[in-house]
Amino acid sequence: MAEAADDDVLGKILTRLDVKELIRCKSVCKSWYSFITCPRFINRHLNLSYNEDRDDSEHSGRRIFLVQKYYCGYIPYVLVGSSNGLVCLISYHLSQVLVCNPWTREVRQLNPPPFSMKTRLFKWGFGYDSSTDDYKVIVGTGRRKNTRLQMLSLKSNTWSFVMDVKYTFMTVIGFLCNGALHWLVEDEENERKFIIAYNLAKNEFTEIQLPNDERYGSRYTCPGVINGYLCMHQWNPHRVWVMKKYNVTESWELLPQPLELQPLIIHYMKASPDIVPHESLVHSSAACFLKENLPEFICSHTFVRSLVSPMLMEAEAAHE
Repeated sequence: MAEAADDDVLGKILTRLDVKELIRCKSVCKSWYSFITCPRFINRHLNLSYNEDRDDSEHSGRRIFLVQKYYCGYIPYVLVGSSNGLVCLISYHLSQVLVCNPWTREVRQLNPPPFSMKTRLFKWGFGYDSSTDDYKVIVGTGRRKNTRLQMLSLKSNTWSFVMDVKYTFMTVIGFLCNGALHWLVEDEENERKFIIAYNLAKNEFTEIQLPNDERYGSRYTCPGVINGYLCMHQWNPHRVWVMKKYNVTESWELLPQPLELQPLIIHYMKASPDIVPHESLVHSSAACFLKENLPEFICSHTFVRSLVSPMLMEAEAAHE
């Protein structure tokens, strides 16, 4: 009884610590190491980290970085997405699929897709499936109206067929929102654009209609996520729509016009929608497109501080 009470007190103290401090604490003794690496504690710490990262009262000044200062040149990996502190990267040149935790510096190389990655004609997505407590990588291959989607589970480290999609993908990276990955697609036969959402738990697709903007038509470029809501960017003029009720077309709301800003990569969006990107910047939870006079496409992913390990999935699968 006393030991359980001590563990409860220890847990309350440790969950308040930063990831870097917890990594150091693992070296204190074997019991602390076992406690900190326990999946139950990791999930508890993760939930607390989400709440703290959404409160920008203390950290907001450290969440926005100048491109000129932090841009580090060419890196042979493409950022696919992030979920619960894990980040997925792929390398076309090396035919590699990696999942890492930038805070704990753990990296796991997954099995490559069962086809050549040299063509780069792929669509990607990465997210967490709460129904199976698993992380999944989605890849789509093919051209225009015929895209074959396949999925890799971190627990099994094997690829499986999902389905063939008859629409043309307008975006490469799928954005995670409400347990589903979202891409902008076009039905060329019926001349319409919409969002398709792949639910990772239900293994099914849903169509989401775009905002009905009669004045500016269908000048939409990419979906994204702001403060947990699905959003859509519209160009010329720059406008950002937010879906306040998921998959309810009537709930699309137009955000206020932004203030004049210098070109920045916004790595963090606080809980209130007061910060809206300037026309020189399209912000989503995973990508930023800088204005056309800049020579490159800059990608910026956000991730929560966590102890979630890409190796843990593999260990759990082996135990099962």
